[in-house]
Amino acid sequence: MSKAILDIDEQLERARLVVKKLETEKSLQEKKEGKVAKKIKPLAGVVVLEVANWAAGPAAGAILADCGATVIKVEAQTGDSMRYTLAQPMHIETGKPVKRGEQIDYGFQVANRGKNSICVAINKPEGQEILYKLAQRADILLTNLIPERLEKYNINAQTMMSKNPRLIYASMSGYGSRGEERNNTGFDYTVFYAKAGLLSVMGEDGTAPDTFYRTGMGDLPTSLALLSGILAALQLRNKTGEGTVVESSLLRNASWILAMDMANALADGKQPPRRARRTPEQKLKLRNPVAILNRMYGTSDNRYILLLMPIFPLIEKQYWPRFCEALNHLEWKDKANWPTEMEVEQIFLSKPYDYWVNRLRECNLTIGPVATLPEYVNDKQTLAAGAVAEITHPHIGTFKTVNTPFHIGPTETNIVGPEKAAPEPGEQTVVVLKRLGFSQKEIKQLHEKKIVGFQPIQSSPIDVWTKHIGYTPKKE
Repeated sequence: MSKAILDIDEQLERARLVVKKLETEKSLQEKKEGKVAKKIKPLAGVVVLEVANWAAGPAAGAILADCGATVIKVEAQTGDSMRYTLAQPMHIETGKPVKRGEQIDYGFQVANRGKNSICVAINKPEGQEILYKLAQRADILLTNLIPERLEKYNINAQTMMSKNPRLIYASMSGYGSRGEERNNTGFDYTVFYAKAGLLSVMGEDGTAPDTFYRTGMGDLPTSLALLSGILAALQLRNKTGEGTVVESSLLRNASWILAMDMANALADGKQPPRRARRTPEQKLKLRNPVAILNRMYGTSDNRYILLLMPIFPLIEKQYWPRFCEALNHLEWKDKANWPTEMEVEQIFLSKPYDYWVNRLRECNLTIGPVATLPEYVNDKQTLAAGAVAEITHPHIGTFKTVNTPFHIGPTETNIVGPEKAAPEPGEQTVVVLKRLGFSQKEIKQLHEKKIVGFQPIQSSPIDVWTKHIGYTPKKE
């Protein structure tokens, strides 16, 4: 390790000790005076420039904002293409159909809460100059444009880091920045699920892969991977004083999500088998506690409960006796009396979901009640775990949303989480330009030349929404 880096480390450690001492003294003084110390978010003072759309990438920006970073979202002049694309087609309160854009897009709020929006024509030199000015003041640049477009708009890593050597350039894409497929467009369905092999191992044996998985289930985990790299890069910059490139992709992160199967495939080159649903004939013959204790059961009210006890050495000695007690069939403890899978299935179908959830838990068995989403979000344990947060929107009031997926702070106090709603397209354009040093006259000219400013496509969902709430962005 070089002497320069050691010197930086020593200086940082001395600075930390000084800050810690000052914070301790301040905390003690505030307690003495009966004051409550103000929450300091971990990324307060960090500036993020986001040039990204949809969810893979912007979701990382949302969590950075939850942690206190100032996130400036650069949108196309027609707005982020995700806006109102996935909004619910039914009115929340009346249940009647509505046009896209006639009610808030809750999914967009998850990936964009807490940000500041500026609409810029990044395909024009004047628009690119605005990005360069923003990059000079940023700590992190977050983008999910494919390499070809980064080159086209002159905002690749080399260009942007030449404007600010301390910049952390965080890139998210479908296929990565290298290889012959790097410029292919893709979504989590096409890359994370299909190309990376997840679809090939999901579903039942002998059936075609299901093409309809839930939206964002590849995008959001990959955004967490990118976030991890960004936080590590911030620490690296603290040591070296220099920025660096952080990269993740839907294709690469899929191998981590599927790592247990992937590790075996890398070793033996074989495709993991998909599970096959047992036939009624097989269930009539099968008398096996391992199979009975590791499967899904239906209940009398058309609900489902998953049993999972995969620690095989404990099944006969520990789990099986408990299971026999839960179902009030103590005679099953004797191997000669083991039931068939069909017998057990019929017993579960004789009583409702709530009965079985309580009974199985009383007997200390590992289960997963298959809850509906309304049940989950209102569940006492979900709320105790901190999975739900509230945001106040200036036009519709307070609503519940998905919280940051981690807690930071003392046991009872979480200092991270969403604090404000996602911005309207271009809502902070004028404010940001003024902070960059543009005069009122220059800002007016940029609007007249259509370099900045929100310009919705007529009758598009974004246009419908902004008219619905009476939103008119400032131009000077």
